Amino acid sequence: ESDWVDLYLNGEYAGLYLLSERNEVHSQRVDIPEETGFLVSLEFPYRLVEQNYPFISTEKGLALRIHHFLGRQQELESLWQSAENAILAENGIDPVTGRHWEQLIDLDSWAHRYLQEELFANFDAGSISQYFYSDLSKPEAKIMAGPIWDFDNSMGRGGWVTSYPQSFLANRTH
Repeated sequence: ESDWVDLYLNGEYAGLYLLSERNEVHSQRVDIPEETGFLVSLEFPYRLVEQNYPFISTEKGLALRIHHFLGRQQELESLWQSAENAILAENGIDPVTGRHWEQLIDLDSWAHRYLQEELFANFDAGSISQYFYSDLSKPEAKIMAGPIWDFDNSMGRGGWVTSYPQSFLANRTH
């Protein structure tokens, strides 16, 4: 749940903010089974190390903070490595598991996420504060993109986006 808040500090208007509940595994938030589901977020590796958060990483350096997962960490690492391998493979198939990327990620949720990031020109797109979840109890389970989070550097905040009005932000190296 979220609500818009006009913030005043010491009697001075400080802006409009969106106050929201955090992303967590719960029947009214990220509704997945606690025993077999996972909730992770893409983050900068150095921050995860500095703050001593549990995380996994892939061979290409993708670092995912574990917000919720009761299973073996190796199982989560294998899933993400397989997805990375398949996405980067010329034929879309992970050479280790033989699974195609379409068997590993939910294309609709990932496409929606990409469009949301583009529409709002989110500077963090593709680098940090990106959440993913799934329920690993199902053999056909796929990695879902979402819920969206952290749009503090979006919609032209800081003026940088006005310099590149034609760019695809989620695909641009920052």
